[in-house]
Amino acid sequence: MTPSLIRFSSDTLPRGLSAQQWREGLLHQLHSTFGHAFEVGPSSDLVRGRIGMTVSVLGPARLGRVEASAGYSASRTRTHLRLDDADSYRVFAAISGEFLISQDGRTSRLSPGGFAVLDYSRPYEARQISADVAYRHAVIHLPRSALPFRPKDVEKLSAAAIPGGQDAGGLLVATLDRVTRDFGKYQAATLGRASAALVDLLTAALSEQLEEPPEWSPESRNRAVLLRVRAFIEQHLGDADLSTTTIAAAHHLSERQLQRLFAEQQITVHGFIRQRRLERCRADLAEPALRHQSVSAIGARWGFPDSAHFSRLFHRTFGETPTGSRHLVVHGQPDGAHAQE
Repeated sequence: MTPSLIRFSSDTLPRGLSAQQWREGLLHQLHSTFGHAFEVGPSSDLVRGRIGMTVSVLGPARLGRVEASAGYSASRTRTHLRLDDADSYRVFAAISGEFLISQDGRTSRLSPGGFAVLDYSRPYEARQISADVAYRHAVIHLPRSALPFRPKDVEKLSAAAIPGGQDAGGLLVATLDRVTRDFGKYQAATLGRASAALVDLLTAALSEQLEEPPEWSPESRNRAVLLRVRAFIEQHLGDADLSTTTIAAAHHLSERQLQRLFAEQQITVHGFIRQRRLERCRADLAEPALRHQSVSAIGARWGFPDSAHFSRLFHRTFGETPTGSRHLVVHGQPDGAHAQE
């Protein structure tokens, strides 16, 4: 597993659980992994199958794939909405198996090749129609600000089954299926670019359904540009020449415009790059598959060739040294020898 992917499987739950315990364990793991409160599980208390998810966290949108061997349902209620502020959309694309999507009084039957948009800030339900047929669906989870539409316009399409075809919607589902099916084959930079491209396809597909071009407000335009800039930075974090100059040029901005975008987020461009590089280092230090790599090699890969400088920045940011951070993950306790490395 690479740091750009999050994987979850119900296979990790202990055997011998009751149906209720199985559901509660599933919910706990999903909520701790993805951060949003929602209900998920088999459509029937009598059914306990296998549910697996893989999610890419790079780019302007999270891309995911869900596979289940039994009847499956997912929902957000008003209780869940009070637990977190999710100002975002979730796109369901049916790959195999059919399920019902409900929101705002509309219920639609979603068939393979089609997709639907749900507003995560309002209650919804998605339920597999047959409890006997394995199914797969892919998802795009993105902030509202990533799309150039007014919320009231997207609301017209909430839970509407949009069939696939030769238009942008068909290309969206086919591309999303391909990307999420082959997550493990892509480099982090490629996943970031795929995420941005899928947001563009989603914009085109929704424009076709609304039969009108999107209306960009200055605020929406700035947020969209910022999302693309941040996705670009994610894709190029390991590049030694990543700078305000190269980032601004890639997005046809002046360096002053670029700095202004980040100033609204209470951070500088350089500060954001340093923060994300340190977070990538911390993720690599926690990755079992990378334990053979030295701390200095990991730091250098993410733009910190001076190991002493890297150690000081890491300690200042996370309150522990890189070596101490790795020791904590491996052994489950701090390494006193490196507490003040």
